[in-house]
Amino acid sequence: MKKNYIYVILLLFLTFTSFGQKVTIIPTGIDNQNINTGPINLGSKSSAKVSLNVTVEMPAIPGNNGTISIFSLNGLNANVVIGGNGGTLFFGEGKTAVRSFVVTLSASDFDTSQGSIYAEYKTFSGVTYKSPNISVIKNGVTPPSPPSSSNNSEIIPYGGTPLLPKFTVYYDVIHQDWVNSANQIIKPNTPFYDPATLRERTFFKDGREQLGKKVNFYVVDFFTNLNEPKKINNTISKSQYLQYGESPTIITGNQATVTSGSTTISINNYQWQSRIKYPLTWFNFAYYFQTYGWKDIPGATQMNYTPPASNNAIEYRRLLIENPSDTNTYRRCATSNIIEVVPFQENLAKNSICCDQTISGNIPVNEITGNSIYDASYQWLFSEDNINWSPILGATEQNYTPTSLNPENSIYESTHYYKRTLYDSESNINYISNTIQVNFQVRPTNESVQIFPNPVTTQLTISSPLRIISNIIITNSTGNIVTPASLSIRNPSMIHLDVSNLRFGIYFMEMILSTPGATRVDKYQTKFIKQ
Repeated sequence: MKKNYIYVILLLFLTFTSFGQKVTIIPTGIDNQNINTGPINLGSKSSAKVSLNVTVEMPAIPGNNGTISIFSLNGLNANVVIGGNGGTLFFGEGKTAVRSFVVTLSASDFDTSQGSIYAEYKTFSGVTYKSPNISVIKNGVTPPSPPSSSNNSEIIPYGGTPLLPKFTVYYDVIHQDWVNSANQIIKPNTPFYDPATLRERTFFKDGREQLGKKVNFYVVDFFTNLNEPKKINNTISKSQYLQYGESPTIITGNQATVTSGSTTISINNYQWQSRIKYPLTWFNFAYYFQTYGWKDIPGATQMNYTPPASNNAIEYRRLLIENPSDTNTYRRCATSNIIEVVPFQENLAKNSICCDQTISGNIPVNEITGNSIYDASYQWLFSEDNINWSPILGATEQNYTPTSLNPENSIYESTHYYKRTLYDSESNINYISNTIQVNFQVRPTNESVQIFPNPVTTQLTISSPLRIISNIIITNSTGNIVTPASLSIRNPSMIHLDVSNLRFGIYFMEMILSTPGATRVDKYQTKFIKQ
C-alpha cells in the first residue's frame, strides 16, 4: 500500500511539473501573401515558402542551450522541413523566447488531407515540447483572407510612441502617411500625452485619397497632481550595432526629473523594458503584442542597464514609475526615448548600398539604393562622425533619399554617413551594409531663411529669398503638434503666421525648402519664442 502512495505522489509531481510549458506556432505568410491562421494551402504548387512565428514559454528560466525546429508530419513520418532547423533558442534572462522562420514546404511531403507541421523545442537534457499541429493541404480551394481586427488598440506610457503597422501595399501609390482624427499628419516618432486614434491615409496616382484602417491607443496618466505642461527629462543612450557574439555595453540613463512651472521632482523609480524588433502588420496585430510587445525586464530597476547578448535585434526603453508597487497594465508611468541593440554579420552579397555623393548649389540629392533579398526587412542608419549611429525613424524601405538639415546655418561643409541593416527572416540574421557618405556644401548666403520677429507676440514672418517654403510643422516643448490661428502666404517665399493663440514658451518649427526648377529639397529646422 505504501508503494501505491509513492506512485501517486510521483504521478502528481510529474503532472504538475508538466504545466507551464507552451509552444505556439503561427503562420504569417505563404509566398509573400499574408495569412494569420491555418490550414496552409499549397494549392497546385510543388513547393512554397511559408513564414512562421514560434513562441516558447517556460515556467522557469531554461538557459540558452535548447534547440527549436519545424517538423513536417505525414502519417507517422516526422522530418525537419527545409529551413526548419532553427538551432539554439535564446531566452537570455527571461522565460519566453521567439523565433521567426521562413521554411520551404514541398507538396510531395504531404498527403492531400492529413499532412501537418509543428514546432518542437528540445531542452539541453533532451526533453521535448511540441506545438499543436497546423494542417497542410494541397490541390485544395484557397482559403478566404482572414478578417481584419476591428479593435486595433494599444496602451502606451505617458509620452510614449505607439507601434504602428506597416502600410498596406498597393500598386499605384504616390504617398502614404498617418493622420489623427483632425486629419493632421502624425510622424511615426511623435510622443503622445493624450489618447488618440490614427488612421492610415493613402494617395493614389489617379488622384484618389483613401482613409484606411485605424489604431486606437490609450495613454496612461503620470503625476496628475502637477499642472500642465509637464516636462519629462528621461533619456537613455545609445544604439549599438555589434558583431554576432559581441557583448553589448552598458546603456546609460540620466537622472530623471519631471518639471511643472518652478517645481522639479527627481524620479528614481525606474523599470527597464525590452522588445524584439519585428515588423508589425495589420494581419498579425491580434497576437503581435503578446510576442513582440514591450515587457518588463526582471530586476532591471536601476538608472543604467547592461543588456545580455542576443541573436535578435532588441529595442530598449526606461520607464519612470510613479508607484513602484503598482504592476497593472494601466500603472502611471512615463517613457524615455528608445534605443536598439542589433547583432549583425557583414556580407555585402546580402546587403550593399550605393553610392557616395557631393551636393552643392541646386544639385539634387540622389536616392541611395540597396540590393534586396526575399522577405527582408530594412532599417537605414545615420551618423555625423561615422562612429555613433542612430536609426532613421520611418526609413524602413529598400532605398532611401537623404535630406540635408539646416544647410543655411552651416559655415562649414557637412558630411553625413549612411548605412543599412537588413534582417533576413529565413536565416534569422541581421546583415550590415557598407557605409556611404553624402557631402553637403554650404549654400549661398542669399538663400538663407529669416524668422522674425523672434521673440514674437502676434505675427511671425518666415522669409527665404529665391526659395519656396512648404510643409510647415510647429511643435511645442512637449513634442505635440500645434496649429497657429491663421496662415497667410504673401508669396511662395514669404509666409505670415498668426501665433497669438499659442501659449508662452519655446516652439520648434520644421519646413521644406525647394528651389524652382531644381529637384533638390532641404528640411529646415529652427525655433522661436512666443511671448
